[in-house]
Amino acid sequence: MLDMKTLLTTTCAQLAIAMTLVACNPSRPTVTSSPLPVALPASPIIGSPSPQSTAIADPFVKGVDKAASATQLAQSAQTTDDWRLVVSQWERAIAFMLAVPASDPNHAAAQKLLVQYRQALVRTQQQAERGGASQSAPVVQSNTDGGIPLIAGAQPSASPTVAKDVSTTAMATVKVLLQQQTTFFAKQKRFAATLAELESSVPADTPTYAYSTSVSPLKQAIVTAAAKQDGLPSYTGTLLSVKDEQNKDTNVTAICVTSKPAKVPPDVPQSSGKEIQCPSGASKL
Repeated sequence: MLDMKTLLTTTCAQLAIAMTLVACNPSRPTVTSSPLPVALPASPIIGSPSPQSTAIADPFVKGVDKAASATQLAQSAQTTDDWRLVVSQWERAIAFMLAVPASDPNHAAAQKLLVQYRQALVRTQQQAERGGASQSAPVVQSNTDGGIPLIAGAQPSASPTVAKDVSTTAMATVKVLLQQQTTFFAKQKRFAATLAELESSVPADTPTYAYSTSVSPLKQAIVTAAAKQDGLPSYTGTLLSVKDEQNKDTNVTAICVTSKPAKVPPDVPQSSGKEIQCPSGASKL
């Protein structure tokens, strides 16, 4: 009987011979250990965002932003391509307003703005079809009555409508800023003193209006839209938090507009309990 040492030596020798034969025989597949599974990138279908993540964040605000952009671009459009860009902005503004759900508090306002936006879209499409590049006269003109900006090629009778579009957008922008102040107050228990602090996407300055927000000593939020062109009204909106019958905070808001075209917004509306009164020379919307 072989002793243990001899047995181990014989076994090791046999293993060495077997490994040599495998390594020298190219016809035999080399046995390798299975690699660890590699993580593959997520499938576009599996990794697609949920409907909740693709929902439009505050479509009313985005619609107002696009309308303001369209109005601004129309002031300097000079070529067919320029007008096509204005058309696309109005189309996007309309799409956002259509996305405002019926449950949204801005739904009624969105429906009213849709009428204005669609009318503006039709006029802009007509201008694009006429070919803005072939116009020899300046694209933006002023009439002799009030300096209201006109779209080149439009008839003088269209100027009140153009002014209405611009002022309607300004009014909607004031409303948006007041709503953003409401959201800010709910989180911070105070109002934002500036547009920067409010982190609003509304531009502070446009060719037609200058927007601002502040806080009065009475701790009420104030939003203004000051007209920069003749023939346009100015707006002042206010928002304050008062206690209801159950001693809970409730927001009271109002927007005042100048009775006549003016470049200075109305004075800060005064409150009496839950009632807000506009100053002289202004009316409540």
